[in-house]
Amino acid sequence: MTESKVRHWRYAIKEGETGWGIFFMDETGTLSILSDYGTWSYRWSTQDRSFRRFLIEADDCYLSRCLNKERPVMDEETTKRELRKEVGRRIREGKMTMEEAREELELIKGIYTSEDWFDYRHDTQFDYETIHNCYCTMDPPLLTRMLNELWPLFVQALRESYKPAMTQDDMLIAL
Repeated sequence: MTESKVRHWRYAIKEGETGWGIFFMDETGTLSILSDYGTWSYRWSTQDRSFRRFLIEADDCYLSRCLNKERPVMDEETTKRELRKEVGRRIREGKMTMEEAREELELIKGIYTSEDWFDYRHDTQFDYETIHNCYCTMDPPLLTRMLNELWPLFVQALRESYKPAMTQDDMLIAL
């Protein structure tokens, strides 16, 4: 059996105001994160350029889509706001009476969790397309915290370790 040599890196973000995290990565495009905000991982296809540089340049929205293996979490406030706006629109267009609107608003008040949402879908007078368009999601809160609090520190550590290999133009792009 032949042994292949794959370069790998480990970055430890120390516990502090932002929490702690250990970032493991290798040149094959694998990233694993152990942190007090959860465990996250993803494997990207092999890059023509440096994987470290790729991560330095990656934006939060893209990273979130890759790292979030869970079903999106319902954004309760935004979903309720969109449903209330739909009630208002239907009243203005004459498609809903005030009594129907009161009943719908009472149903909307009862939405707190994804399970409540599923119950609401069966009780509402709105059609599937309307409720689908009003349903809003967000990233799991722990993923959001990791991306907001630990990821910038990780990128800073990546930049510092990657500087010798970067040209002056590369460093300007990374900033």
